[in-house]
Amino acid sequence: MHHSVTVPVAAPAPIAWAVLTDLSDWPTWTASMREVALEGGFEVGSSVRIRQPKLPTAQWTITEIEPGRSFTWESTAPGIRSVASHSVTATGSGASELTVSIEQSGQLGNVVAALYGRLTKRYVQMEADGLARAAAERA
Repeated sequence: MHHSVTVPVAAPAPIAWAVLTDLSDWPTWTASMREVALEGGFEVGSSVRIRQPKLPTAQWTITEIEPGRSFTWESTAPGIRSVASHSVTATGSGASELTVSIEQSGQLGNVVAALYGRLTKRYVQMEADGLARAAAERA
């Protein structure tokens, strides 16, 4: 399963990036997160524990960071691998856009998509919309 959403952000890219990378603050701007706990600094190799409504707690590992622009993390569980990417792009006139995507694969990928696909898509949209609101409030 692959799902991606792009939303406009009424804030400059540096503000959107600051909101996006303040991981522990995510539960304040999206109801799709109950807890986001970064273990260590925001850097490649760091672990992030995420608790979400209706889903088991997951451990994610930051795998890529392009400072000021994007980051990717991944989580694995028996039979499933999830990779999520987040990117901020300046669009001019003090605005930007955010793209959030998730790809789930593995032996149980189709089963997970059937059971949680609609919920996952809803959560991705909630995260994108929530970040857009939070960044606009800080602009």
